[in-house]
Amino acid sequence: MTEKFETDALTVFNELLVGHQRYLTQAMEHPNSGSERREETKSSQAPKVCILACADSRVPPELIFDQGIGDMFVIRVAGNFADDYNQASLEYAVAHFEPAPSLIIVLGHQRCGAIQGAAITLDEKSVDPAAVTKFYKHGKPSALLGKLVEELKPAIVNTKVDQPTTADAYADRISAAVRWNIKANVTKLQDNPVISKSGAFVIGAHYLLDTGELEWLTATPPLILDATTLDLKNEEAVSTWAGRSTTGTPTYTPDQAPNDKPVVIFEYGDGMDDLTLDPSPAGDWILVAVISPDHVSTRLSLVDADDDQPQLRIDTASEYELNGAGGTGTKYAGYAHGWDIVMVDSQRNELYVNSPTSNGKGGGARSFTSQATFHLLHNRNGEETYQGMVAELRIYTDRASFGGDFARLYNDMRAKWFEKTPAGHSPAGH
Repeated sequence: MTEKFETDALTVFNELLVGHQRYLTQAMEHPNSGSERREETKSSQAPKVCILACADSRVPPELIFDQGIGDMFVIRVAGNFADDYNQASLEYAVAHFEPAPSLIIVLGHQRCGAIQGAAITLDEKSVDPAAVTKFYKHGKPSALLGKLVEELKPAIVNTKVDQPTTADAYADRISAAVRWNIKANVTKLQDNPVISKSGAFVIGAHYLLDTGELEWLTATPPLILDATTLDLKNEEAVSTWAGRSTTGTPTYTPDQAPNDKPVVIFEYGDGMDDLTLDPSPAGDWILVAVISPDHVSTRLSLVDADDDQPQLRIDTASEYELNGAGGTGTKYAGYAHGWDIVMVDSQRNELYVNSPTSNGKGGGARSFTSQATFHLLHNRNGEETYQGMVAELRIYTDRASFGGDFARLYNDMRAKWFEKTPAGHSPAGH
């Protein structure tokens, strides 16, 4: 079995968090760093993550995340900016490595010298006078350094402030530009057509020189189970999906979606391994599913968790039921050929069933604010297993990951999986 991504972005992200924790606690393992790993990778590479990092010698990505040979594809440039050349390197990585890296991180850092140099060049009065004096002690910047400053100019211009008068204000001015620069380059990479087509998830991190900690400045990766990433034969068992193990024997079929795209079929007793998620500061929990449930007389669980956490199931009346009983769930009517596009926003207690706007309510709003284990396609007791076909299933912990636009998300899913639906066709009841 092969997949476009050997490991999904969320799993890679969590692995990096574990490695970073080892770095912080001085318990580094230095994995994949010996002669055996060198031998394994001498003829090819398949890094799981790409990092566009600053060239600063105090910000070594392999150490910060406790990774080894062949684990990371690292591009370093003072100011961590995504110019044409750096984007080309990333385009090569996502298009040519097999399996492709599923995650890209733009890694900037506290008190970035490149940002400070650009601020001195473009907005000298906003920088601590002592830093200005030290900068010019080395002479006037070269022509090539001037080109680097031009790449960082937007970060300086877009964070321009009134002249600071205190040490803290000077530091805040540089910090604001550093953060702006990280976020802007995340957006630039997200908008790159080759990277966007690859499905790699792009996030931004701010490394603190003082403590070694990381601040994640943009939305962290969602769970994405997408049948188009699987490369299997008809009726072949799916043992892993997006790097996650399955339970039972779900099977792959290449052409059962409405537009003849592949799906995974789950029978009674099938499911996915449990998923442990950390919340984002936003407190969001948003599920998106493109599914064709079997009409059975028992409840079908899509995602279950403890009673105070978000969950979604199909009840015996064939209604999608968000966060327990008592809501006004919407029946699955079958948008096309028995398929549904289902979206739920737990924090706002809203259901979207075959509709770009909310058309149902759950049993009550539940924010996602503490780490939880979610049971995928079965309930917490291993029962009420989902039965039917799954084309795609996503879980977001921050609506910023998709821009917060449910109508656009719905239309994207519709175009991806229902593109053969006749023009003007509307979901049943809408």
